[in-house]
Formats: sequence, C-alpha cells, structure tokens
Amino acid sequence: MTAGHFTRDDTNFYKGVAILMIAIHNYFHARQGFHIENEMTFSPDNIRQFWGHITSLNLDDTVAAWFSLLGHYGVQLFIFFSAYGLSIQYARHQGSDFAFVGHRLKKIYFLMLFGIVVALIFTYAPFNDRPGVLWVTRDTLLLGSTLNAFSRAHIYGLFKGPFWFFGLIIQVYVLFPWIYRYATSGGRRTMALGFAIAYAALYAGYYLGLGTSINVMGSVIGHAPEVLLGIALARYGVPKLSSLHALPLAALFIASQIWEWAYVLSFACVTLLLIWIAESIKPHLNDTAKRTLIYTGKISMIIFVVNACVRDLRYFDSHTLAMLPIYLPVLGIASIVLWKIYEFLTAHLKI
Repeated sequence: MTAGHFTRDDTNFYKGVAILMIAIHNYFHARQGFHIENEMTFSPDNIRQFWGHITSLNLDDTVAAWFSLLGHYGVQLFIFFSAYGLSIQYARHQGSDFAFVGHRLKKIYFLMLFGIVVALIFTYAPFNDRPGVLWVTRDTLLLGSTLNAFSRAHIYGLFKGPFWFFGLIIQVYVLFPWIYRYATSGGRRTMALGFAIAYAALYAGYYLGLGTSINVMGSVIGHAPEVLLGIALARYGVPKLSSLHALPLAALFIASQIWEWAYVLSFACVTLLLIWIAESIKPHLNDTAKRTLIYTGKISMIIFVVNACVRDLRYFDSHTLAMLPIYLPVLGIASIVLWKIYEFLTAHLKI
C-alpha cells in the first residue's frame, strides 16, 4: 500500500487471501454438520455448533469449523476491492456510463458462461447425475438476470460454490455509476448519508424478507455498505488501521454471530478486520509467499468458478484436513490450466 491507496499488487494480494478463504470454506462446509455460516441467513445455532466443534479437541473438526464459519467472508474482500477498483477507473473514465458498464458486463457474462461450461463438464460429465437441459437453462437465466440474488430458494441453484456472486456483481456493475456519482456528489456528508440509506434499505429488506421467499442478502442491497466502503476509501484514502480500531470491530463482529440485529453489520465490519489482519501479517511473509498470493489473486475468478467442481470430485468426498494438502494443489493446477484457456479465448474473441 502506497500513500494511502492500494496498488494493483495489493489488490491481487488481498484477492489471493480472499479466494483461499473461500475455497477452503467451500471444501470444509461440504461436510455433514458444518453448514454453520451466517451468510445468506442468520441462525444463533451456528455459533453454538461452531463452539461444539472447536471444544471437541479434534484438530480436523476445529480447523473445519473455523473455515466453515468464517471462510465465506472472503467474498466481502472481493466486493470491497471491486468497488475500490471501479471507483478509480470511473474517476478516470472519459466515455459514457453505457460504455463503462457495457465493457464490464461483457467480461463478467463471458466469465460466467465459461464457468458454467466448466462446471457442467467438470462436475457432471464423468458421472450419472447429469442435470436436465431445462434445469441448466433455468438456473443460467436466473443467474444471468440476477433474479437468483433475491430468491431464497434459488440463490445457490444448480451451479455449486460461489456462483451466486455473479448475480451480485452484475448488479454492482449496472448500478455503479449512479451509486458513485451520488456518494461523491457532496463530500463526506453525502457519503455518510449514503451509508445511512444503505443500512436502512438493508435492515428493511432483510427483516421484511424473513418468512418469505425473498432474501436480499445475495443482492446489491445486501452488500451496498461494502460497495460504499470501497468508494469511500478510493475517494478519501485508506486509513492506517490499528488495534484500537480492530478491538471494537472484533467486538461488533462477535456480536453479529450471536444476535440477529448485529448480523447485517457483520459484512462491512469484517471487511475492515480482514484488511487489518492481512496488513499485519503481510510484512512477515517472504517474497515467495507474497508472489504466490498475488498470482493467486490474479487468477482468483477462475478459482472462484472451479473450486466447487474440484471439491465435489469423489476423490475428495471425505473433506478431511488430511486431504486438504492434496485438494489445494489439484485446485491450483486446474485453475492455472483453465486461466490459460480463458486468457486465450478472451484475447482471440476480443472480450
């Protein structure tokens, strides 16, 4: 980080950390009894199950519990850094909003379709549990239209892992010019008002959706505070976080795992906590570790779409700690190969 701003390498470093959190989370929470994350919904029973696992004094269960409960928060870093990067790009953009949005939609839709093809080949072709054409078409349309982002029943759908993120990020891309212009139109006061509006909409959407088929937690409404946080830090600079900031953030995050009223505050809160933790650890990493994380961040969206495919290979059915050192290199090799294919296709198709 230089002069209060994140560099490209910083962004890829954080994305590398984030995608490892997500991939290991998806690996462990596939185990029976480890769906304990407060992600799209909240349950106080999740923290009780987590406590039961870590007090079992079983190393396998303890590691699985930590990543099952917390690993999915890597998504928040992607949302934050997407908004941060979009803010810098939009501030320099000379063309129309349509051109700004259209360029990014073309890329994200191609990546989504590439991921769907990979998922269908990787996950279903070797086995007998192949999905029907109508199911594939339905879930592709729900994902592409982003309607899945508001559906309690279809948020995850046929395509496993974090595919739901496509619906959210498409909404962010479409709305970003208007969110950015409003948030930056009147200085810090307007930015603060933007946060107030975002949280009011989030609380209203979340509580009104309880007991219905509608859930806003997979949509831009559910994560507008992280988007605004990315805009704010790109606009005003990245503050130097210390333990004095981390302690109240940690207290709020712990509360968010216990009480539902605090649950909706957890996502922006954990974003700042993860940045502080990663910045604290970064100086102690050697150059090889840093370069590995930066490269991992560079190919993170391919890891995003393929990690659940690798996780669901029958070889990894046990989802144990002992198999993790095999799973991660296999995931890495598959991701690098697919990244090369993806780069070749985007270069030749001019996407």
